[in-house]
Parts: sequence; C-alpha cells; structure tokens
Amino acid sequence: MVPSYQCNKTPELTVTDHPNHVTFCVKDFGHGLNPDVIPDIFSGICHNTGSVDSHKGMGIGLSICKTIIDAHNGYIVAKNHTNGALFLFTLPKEEEENIPCSQK
Repeated sequence: MVPSYQCNKTPELTVTDHPNHVTFCVKDFGHGLNPDVIPDIFSGICHNTGSVDSHKGMGIGLSICKTIIDAHNGYIVAKNHTNGALFLFTLPKEEEENIPCSQK
C-alpha cells in the first residue's frame, strides 16, 4: 500500500511567456509544505518538521535559488495547492539592446 503522502503523479513544469518576463511554475503532488515553514522557506534555515519528508530537508538550496532569482530582478514564491506544493518564479526578459552582439 502506498502511503497517502506519496503520489505516483509526475511533477508538472509550466513555463509561460509574458511580454516583459517569463514565469516558471513547478507543481508537485505530494503532501505539501508545512504552513509554518512557508514564511521562512527561502531563508536557508533547515526546518525539521517531523514530517515523513523532513529527512530530505529544506536547507540552503531554496535560499540559493532565491539569491540567484533576486540577482536577476525576479521573484520566487512557495505555497500549497489542493494536492501538494507549488513553487513559482519569474525572470524578466532581457531587453534587445542589452544583449551582447555575440548572442544575437
């Protein structure tokens, strides 16, 4: 028997192109995030919630993601949806005039 926190459904990645930015949405179908850790999830603090997945930890990886995304003037959020967790981040598009000639 598969425990209720596990799911055989593959995580979804959705990339949406907007005029000035691109949005990336990663959605899984597990047990979701502990609501108590969501406000600090990008701080680099390891939260041992006592949940089944707590051994996987949420150490500095998400903090590094936020640092990189912030450095590119984007943003990242984490939240729960009905059947799991969702991470959404955006990155602004580079203006044509700022792209080096070798990349055009």
